[in-house]
Amino acid sequence: MANQYHLELLQQGSEKWNLWRSQSPGVQPDLRRAVLSGTNLVGANLSEANLKGAVLRGTLLQGAMFWRASLRGADLRRADLRQAHLYQADLMQADLRESTLSQSNFREAVLGGTNFANVDLSTVKGLETIRHMDRSYVDIHTLYRSQGHIPDDFLRGIGAPDHFITSAHSLFTTPVQYLSCFISASSHEQAFASRLYEDLQRKGVRCWFVLHELKGDDDDFTRMAETFQHYDTWLLLLSEYTLSSEWIKQEVRMTLNLEERQKRSILFPLYLDPAFLNTTADQFLAALHNRIGQNTLLTSLQNHRMRNFSDWNDEDAYQRAFAELLHDLQRHSVSVHT
Repeated sequence: MANQYHLELLQQGSEKWNLWRSQSPGVQPDLRRAVLSGTNLVGANLSEANLKGAVLRGTLLQGAMFWRASLRGADLRRADLRQAHLYQADLMQADLRESTLSQSNFREAVLGGTNFANVDLSTVKGLETIRHMDRSYVDIHTLYRSQGHIPDDFLRGIGAPDHFITSAHSLFTTPVQYLSCFISASSHEQAFASRLYEDLQRKGVRCWFVLHELKGDDDDFTRMAETFQHYDTWLLLLSEYTLSSEWIKQEVRMTLNLEERQKRSILFPLYLDPAFLNTTADQFLAALHNRIGQNTLLTSLQNHRMRNFSDWNDEDAYQRAFAELLHDLQRHSVSVHT
């Protein structure tokens, strides 16, 4: 188990931790099986730390140093490892599914049974120098997100046969762009959500949707936060039902925070209720504000264009609104993937 003193010190944040590391150069931190999910450890010096079996799910580790650290069996799912330094780190049996690895450095890291499902490896450094002790895993999402920019040496090292490597590269002679959307609605809007889902799928937009029962205590907000960050856009269906719900407050807050962290647009509000046709945008947002209760969120929402689907049962009106939404999504996809 983790050294309790080391764990409590790290939980105080990177600044105090790094000061202690500089003052204790001979100490190798013992953080075995430490639970640090969601902790802000940006820039932390975790070199030579024992993090075997540690739970770092969703942890902010941007720019962290893991030189010769043992991350064997660590849970790094959805962790933010942008620009992290993993020189000679032991990542055997580590789970990096859906983690963010932009500009991270894996030079001479040790892999075996390591899971790289649904990650973008295109900007990861040092992949060709990795030491492979056993086969590791990538999936179709990793191949597409990486746009073919994965070194052959890495693919051979994880166990991919040569004919697969050749075929995989041939898929990306022309860059592939695809857009993913998450549709969030109340259970009262199932008919519209289902139609929107089917139409977007037919237009090549990969999407999923969830229907809420409007019971805040039934929603797993942690799961939602982890889900949103892995879609290009989030389509929020706004109606009189969403305005009276608890989950909208949580979802909007999480998504706006995510937009701020990732410096990109994610939230696409669609409003459905005919009652809002004769109200101004300010009045609509004011009604929403009464539920959200934070001026900062109201200000942020005012920067998002609201798309009018209030007359969606009229075929012509729906098609016009859908065409505008599809145009916006396609334009957004170009900006996200370039």
